[in-house]
Amino acid sequence: MITFQPKSTSAFVDVHYTVSGGTQMNYRMKNNNGAWEHTVSGLSAGQVISYWFTYESNGLAHDTPKASYTHL
Repeated sequence: MITFQPKSTSAFVDVHYTVSGGTQMNYRMKNNNGAWEHTVSGLSAGQVISYWFTYESNGLAHDTPKASYTHL
């Protein structure tokens, strides 16, 4: 599961990611009491997820830096 916690209340959070350099996926995340979540399924050990977020703050959209995670 990918999670994101904005510093302030956000009207939306989108996650953008690739799995091991594949096609970019873009999803609106689900708000779970201020913690935004998106489930990625079907991953195999060793696959790398590269991701970043677009989130709303004070009416403007902001992008985070890219990050990555290697599935165990």
